[in-house]
Amino acid sequence: MRVKWFGYCACCRNPLDVHLYPQNFYEDLLYDSYNNIRPKNFENNVSMYKFYGLKTRKICLACYKTQKLLKPYKVRRDFEIGRPLPKYPVSATQEDIKEWFFKIEEFSKRADVDDYIKESLNRIFDYT
Repeated sequence: MRVKWFGYCACCRNPLDVHLYPQNFYEDLLYDSYNNIRPKNFENNVSMYKFYGLKTRKICLACYKTQKLLKPYKVRRDFEIGRPLPKYPVSATQEDIKEWFFKIEEFSKRADVDDYIKESLNRIFDYT
């Protein structure tokens, strides 16, 4: 399985637009079954364009949402009146992606991996 991304975020330097390319159908089923056990969400790694003065920068969706939440006067106001600070979305780093794929490789060497693949086949084709 190959992983490919197209650029890095200008703010946090995390990969943007992460795509997975399985080499064959078995790898696709392996990915699907592992994703059901330990899901990895790449939704915050989608690229957005943001204006900084007269220039545009390519940033991830997490940084885009965080910059909307980080209005200085709102953060200061909420801190002074005792409101909790907002939870910021986080995009997947290059190390997170690498670690997740090494775990898929470990998962593929398990003895009971065929049971998980049969489960995902049943879910795909609705066998009962």
